[in-house]
Amino acid sequence: MDKLFARALASHLVCDHNEALVACPFRKDSPLRGFFDACHRLGLKIERLEDKEGRATGAHFGIDPFQAYASSEFFPLGEESNTMEQVTVSPRFTTGNEQNVQIFRIYRSEGRPEDAIQIRRVSRI
Repeated sequence: MDKLFARALASHLVCDHNEALVACPFRKDSPLRGFFDACHRLGLKIERLEDKEGRATGAHFGIDPFQAYASSEFFPLGEESNTMEQVTVSPRFTTGNEQNVQIFRIYRSEGRPEDAIQIRRVSRI
């Protein structure tokens, strides 16, 4: 399922100014590693919303969003194993992120609109 979602997402991000926000609660059996690997193969870049201490800033309930996310920024996730390990196996979360949600921004960094059309036709990644 993780690769199928990556392929569907890549087929809709047809140019470099399109982006998607994906929110994902933490799970011990997380499919994120497979999803990230597929995204990288499809020419997509991934960034995670974090505070200045590198903790995931996710869902905040009952707090003004401007206040909750004021000190948060999107930071790029590379393909390095230590970064992927932190995000997929042992992520850290901000205090207000009681649901342990990670928010990712995904966008196309390589390829052309024609590549997205081709992705729709391919049956496997």
